[in-house]
Amino acid sequence: SFSINTFIGHTMGVSSVANNNGVTFLTGSNDNTVKLWDTETGECLKTFFGHSACVTSVARLDTTTFISGSGDCTIKLWDMETGECLRNYNGHKNYVTTVVRRDENTFISGSGDRTAKLWAITTDISLKHIKKQDIEEG
Repeated sequence: SFSINTFIGHTMGVSSVANNNGVTFLTGSNDNTVKLWDTETGECLKTFFGHSACVTSVARLDTTTFISGSGDCTIKLWDMETGECLRNYNGHKNYVTTVVRRDENTFISGSGDRTAKLWAITTDISLKHIKKQDIEEG
C-alpha cells in the first residue's frame, strides 16, 4: 500500500493524531510538541511548545482550539491561530494517556493514575473523576 503524503518535522515518534477540519490536522509527539499540518501541502503550519514530557494525546475542541495530554501529567488548552497556551489542567497524578472532547463545554481525560476525569473547558477544575475502584464496584 502507498501513502498519499508523508509529514516530516517531529524529532521523535508521533504518538497521537487528530483531524482538525479536513484541511489541517494535529500531531502529538514524544519530542514534547504538537504540530499543526496542512493536509494538502504537507507543510507544518505551527509548532506548539509547552509540555515538559511526551505529548500522548491531542483532540480538537472547536475551529480555533484543541487540547493536548502529556506525560508531564498535564492537559493544555491551545489557541490554534496564535499558538498560545490558554489554560493548564492539573489533577492527574500520573501521565495523561488520552483526551477527548465530550461536548462544547466539557472534555474527558484518562491517565496512568487509573482515573478518568470530566473537565469543564472554561475552568481548570475537574468536575468528576472515576477511579478504578468505582468501575470494579459499579
